[in-house]
Amino acid sequence: MMKALTFLAAVAAVSASPTRFLTNVTCVGADNVASCDADLQVCKNLFATEHDEQTRREIYRKCLDGNGFSHLDDVDPELLFSPTDVQALVLFGSEENHLAVKQCVLQERGEVRPDGTVDPQPFLDRLTPALNDTRPDLLDRLVSGAESCSPQSIEEWEVCIFYECFLGDFTTPVPTTVVPEE
Repeated sequence: MMKALTFLAAVAAVSASPTRFLTNVTCVGADNVASCDADLQVCKNLFATEHDEQTRREIYRKCLDGNGFSHLDDVDPELLFSPTDVQALVLFGSEENHLAVKQCVLQERGEVRPDGTVDPQPFLDRLTPALNDTRPDLLDRLVSGAESCSPQSIEEWEVCIFYECFLGDFTTPVPTTVVPEE
């Protein structure tokens, strides 16, 4: 119950920005803080991109150039894609321009389709080998969430996936690695 309240408070405080609320969710007050912290870290890592720095910069540069913002090529991508509304207006001139560049980056990464809806398959393809042997319980929840979460908005989809991962039924994971006897 405490975990649910903490999660809901974090979501309410940060509106619908998954990147921001992920930093605010904690396990303070959870029944088993150690287990909660371990699960929370796995759930937060779901959204870490695994592109190398060069690939990441190439994607950003392509999207900036393609949307008429080549003058921002040398700006740190983290500044470009996590600004406040005021920063977005200064850098991009309008929220629409900012969203167009972000949409391009998401498409280049394979996270959204050309129509703007979420493509969950690359997400599941990346997670399945990572969680199949170690945390099949989380993988099952994430597969279920990928099928049931609305794909209309990447932000809402990420919030929904995180909810499925973090607020699912916490049971003590059963070790799946067999240790050979000596």
